[in-house]
Amino acid sequence: MGDVTPNTVELVQIMQASIAPVTLISGVGLLILSMTNRYARAIDRTRELLKAIEAETEGGSAGEVATGASHVDHHFKRQIRILYTRALLMRWAIGAEIGSIFSTGLTIFLIYVHLAFGNNLSGLAQTSFITALVLLIVGMGLYLIDMRLSLKALHLEIRAVDPDLI
Repeated sequence: MGDVTPNTVELVQIMQASIAPVTLISGVGLLILSMTNRYARAIDRTRELLKAIEAETEGGSAGEVATGASHVDHHFKRQIRILYTRALLMRWAIGAEIGSIFSTGLTIFLIYVHLAFGNNLSGLAQTSFITALVLLIVGMGLYLIDMRLSLKALHLEIRAVDPDLI
């Protein structure tokens, strides 16, 4: 037990230094899972609305299209615009979070090289970790904007059913 080689001590230091970044990777991975679910839901809902517009256009007579159908069509188009914007936001948010994981992995690699080989890469490792945190914040900001837009879309749906509800 008392015969700990320098290589073992270095390995323990490397593993200890990597705990926080690895934890960050796990947390960001869960965020990405949530974001991809929201992304898929926005896309699926857009497809549903497009099918409804298509069915309405094919099935309605000229008189129906000229009266109430144009209101419904306008409502669907507003919904689709919001959903498309949400999908774009989620795509950018997911990209930012993946970039955060990449930067975190790079940080772990740089810490390893720094501690194992004695290269002075601590400044680069710090920059990589700061980049990971900035990308995490950007992704979360986009996620919050998506949540605001989803509430706006819900508001539109409620008003389409009964304007007095809101």
